[in-house]
Amino acid sequence: MNIELIAIGDEVLYGMVVNSNAAFISQALFEAGFVVSRHSTVGDDPVALRKALHAALLRKSCVITTGGLGPTCDDHTRVALAEIFNVPLKHNSEVHAYIKSIFGNTKCIDNQATVPVGAEILSNPLGTASGLYLRNETLYPESFLIALPGVPSEMKEMVKTQLIPYLNAKLPVGKRLFVLPLHFMKLCEVDVDHHLHEIEKEFPEINCGIYPGMGVLSVHLKAMAQDEEEFLQIVQTAKDKLSDKFRVHLFDSPSGRLDEAVHLYFLEKKISFALAESCTGGSLAGRFCAYSGASSYFKGSIVAYANEVKKALLHVSEKTLESKGAVSIEVTEEMAKNVAKAMSARCSVAVSGILGPTGGTDDKPVGTICASIYLEGHPLHSWQMKFTGNREIILEKTIQNILAELLTFLFKNVAN
Repeated sequence: MNIELIAIGDEVLYGMVVNSNAAFISQALFEAGFVVSRHSTVGDDPVALRKALHAALLRKSCVITTGGLGPTCDDHTRVALAEIFNVPLKHNSEVHAYIKSIFGNTKCIDNQATVPVGAEILSNPLGTASGLYLRNETLYPESFLIALPGVPSEMKEMVKTQLIPYLNAKLPVGKRLFVLPLHFMKLCEVDVDHHLHEIEKEFPEINCGIYPGMGVLSVHLKAMAQDEEEFLQIVQTAKDKLSDKFRVHLFDSPSGRLDEAVHLYFLEKKISFALAESCTGGSLAGRFCAYSGASSYFKGSIVAYANEVKKALLHVSEKTLESKGAVSIEVTEEMAKNVAKAMSARCSVAVSGILGPTGGTDDKPVGTICASIYLEGHPLHSWQMKFTGNREIILEKTIQNILAELLTFLFKNVAN
């Protein structure tokens, strides 16, 4: 049976609210052994809503909806469900008593206590909108529908306590889909794609997925198995082949994020670290401070945006600034050495650049970035980058490039 998710509400359809509910439910179902086959969104128009629900049920699906169960004028889900399941709406004394016991005599009680006849009630401990389970074996012999509230906090609680147990009872899982993610830096899709085709030919039971992101390329090895142990046996050889081929690009991170990978590396190796930031304005420091435990290695960042600050706090020489300019390897090398000394850090990174849209020149156009890495006992490592895009994109490309270069540098120069 297919599992389909339908988000209900004009606010989702028009992009005023991001449909984070679908992502949460899909991930929760996947972890429980279920795979979602379709996501869709429909607005509050009653006719469009009925058509969307009817079409999904005809596809022999378990349909899970979010939204439209509230008491306001634009909440039409309960009415639409009653119509497509061909049952009347009726006041439910159990729901009425529950809402009253939690929220008192609110104006919404009569409205929200009205449910389609025959629907099973799914309790909502955090709100007034109860969930609903409906089935009509005559109209939709191979389908059923579960309606959940759209408020994320309420939906998440009900997914754990109501939805997953329901599906476990009604759709018992045999073999399920497992996924092994592998994360790479400094690679493009074309670098890896050929090897994935070879893996799929050699191991027909494995399906490969490739997902590019800003500075990160993720490869997913997917296979059906009874349990995780069987799955790992299926994909182990394929994993080893990719790991050996792209060893210098592979990094470990539960979230697949480069900043987390660098954070975990500093934690493991107990390497003290500092930053000197110009164009990134503290954004790099924020990536490290986002993780618990960063205080054990991260000394801090000096945001030296103005040249006066570079001179006063980082002791960059006026001669270097005048002859080479603030955006230069020479300046970032002085910044990196001096911030490490000032903060007694074993390792440091310095960056200076032009994010735009103004400030570029013929010699140094917008998107020109210089960076340096200092590691005690090793020569400075410096490089220049040239990026395109708007200010936000150039900033993110800069951060991701520095994180990748830093992790690669550490892999090469820190003893394992």
